[in-house]
Amino acid sequence: MSSDASVAAHRSRSSGSGDPDEKLAVRSLGWEAHLVATQADVALLVKSTILSLVKRARAKTPVEDPVSVILPAHVKSRVETEAKRRGLKLSPTIRVLVSERLEELDQHESLDRALQWQRAEAWATWERIRDGEREDVGMEGLEAEFKKVLATQHGRR
Repeated sequence: MSSDASVAAHRSRSSGSGDPDEKLAVRSLGWEAHLVATQADVALLVKSTILSLVKRARAKTPVEDPVSVILPAHVKSRVETEAKRRGLKLSPTIRVLVSERLEELDQHESLDRALQWQRAEAWATWERIRDGEREDVGMEGLEAEFKKVLATQHGRR
């Protein structure tokens, strides 16, 4: 029996009652063969496909292991107070506080690097001035520059 004939035979046998166990003919594009399955089989196939996709997606992201921390009573009390203030439960509050503190540390580290760079540049400039590589600008020169800038600013208004 050809595949088209088997589908026609199947269609003639099915009652179209909507029964979940009613046989369905499922044809995937590009395949020559037909698959006869129940609606429950199709649902199971869809569910297993979705679950396998979810498992693959989770496998690509690092798994986060829970961390258990014993807090001293006074620290736990402070965290509970902060949780109430923020309208959060204890665990999310701890995660938020840790995240915020780490962000602060990153910002302080960035600021420290910027200050070190500024100090290095200031010392290098001072050494060039001291060694005569740069000329000292007198007050007259500064005032002249300020007057030029102010004149251009007033002209724009």
